[in-house]
Amino acid sequence: MRSLLRSFAVVALLAVAFPALSQAQNRQATPIIRTNSSSTISSNQNWLQSPEIQRGFPHLDRSYRVIASSTPRYNCISHSVGVTNHWIWPGDRVSNFDNLYSRYGYQRTSSMNFSHQPGVQKIALFAKVNGNSVECTHASRQEPNGGWSSKLGRGPGIWHPTPHSVSGPAYGKPIAIYTRSSSSR
Repeated sequence: MRSLLRSFAVVALLAVAFPALSQAQNRQATPIIRTNSSSTISSNQNWLQSPEIQRGFPHLDRSYRVIASSTPRYNCISHSVGVTNHWIWPGDRVSNFDNLYSRYGYQRTSSMNFSHQPGVQKIALFAKVNGNSVECTHASRQEPNGGWSSKLGRGPGIWHPTPHSVSGPAYGKPIAIYTRSSSSR
């Protein structure tokens, strides 16, 4: 069992730390059944508290909550638009995400306002920025309670208080906010 958990941790860490690898693997992934049993949630919480994951997400303190079990079926971008039956990855450039999110009724804003606004749904796009190079890596969506949720690669879905909770070496930082009216959903 311990070796199985170690194998799971290594695969999940690679998926989180190297999104491009995870995207390529998931084009051919076999769907698995999602479960939210207490033992599965507990193993996801243990994984999130591992030293490797803590290095990738240094701002993810214990204020997160596991809300969905690990699965290769869908990713953070799918989660951000409410899709849980397939993987979505439009490309590495912000313009790719502008196009994707516009198809779901979202528009990129000119500000980085993370505050909760009743009647407005928000998505935070993350990227690793190195000089003029911007590589998109992740997205979080704001929940009706004002908190945020993320799907961590092939890993679990989590609720976290702010987008900055998942900032760090794994995903970089939020670089854009997309919004739409709640009535659009």
